[in-house]
Amino acid sequence: MGGMIRPLLPCMLILVCACSDHEPRRLSRTDVKQATIPTDRPKPQPKPEAKPAATTATPSAPAPAADLPKTTASAADSALGQPLPAKGGELVMTPPTGWKVEQPTSSMRRAQLRLPSATTGIDDGELVVFFFPGQGGSVDANIDRWAREWTVPGGDPLAALKRSTRTVNGLVVHHVDLVGEWSGGMNTKGGKRAGWRLLAAIVETANGPWFLKLVGPEATLAHWEPSWQAFVDGLKVAD
Repeated sequence: MGGMIRPLLPCMLILVCACSDHEPRRLSRTDVKQATIPTDRPKPQPKPEAKPAATTATPSAPAPAADLPKTTASAADSALGQPLPAKGGELVMTPPTGWKVEQPTSSMRRAQLRLPSATTGIDDGELVVFFFPGQGGSVDANIDRWAREWTVPGGDPLAALKRSTRTVNGLVVHHVDLVGEWSGGMNTKGGKRAGWRLLAAIVETANGPWFLKLVGPEATLAHWEPSWQAFVDGLKVAD
């Protein structure tokens, strides 16, 4: 029995040593290369993420024109808008952007436009357009009739008015400018209006003259005078 145990002892010792947790394990060359070596060097910091390019700030919009004091019409006010409907041979009229197109209050009026006052408490200006095909009277007769609606310090409105004639887009245009007290013309319900102004134009066409009569307080018409000039400069006959 003792003889049989002796050959088994070396085998048992080998088995026990193989299963022991305290046996140091030799590192292979591969394990040595992969081993972490302590170091006092700081660890590399991660690269910061790229930020999107800064967007250029949108400039703030300018203050509305209504918030600014207005003494004379601006270039924008004098810019022409959409032309009024016109048939062939009729006068094409293109109101400036600040003017208000209204429904004519009389069948005699071919067009009616309002020029808003630039000052609180002062009336608007009103432009009325008349056209009577083949008739309407002479230029002088109509200017005389308009002048008689006014009272001026000198007593003679015909002598006080300013009158000129020029050609616009092949059309002869007669200008009238008068300041005084207006009776109201054919509509006298509003009473007399002191310190008012008349800016009028008579446009000669092949089908007869067109009468453009603008009246309003001096301050209102002074504000819109550049627009009035731009309006007249744009007159032409429809094809």
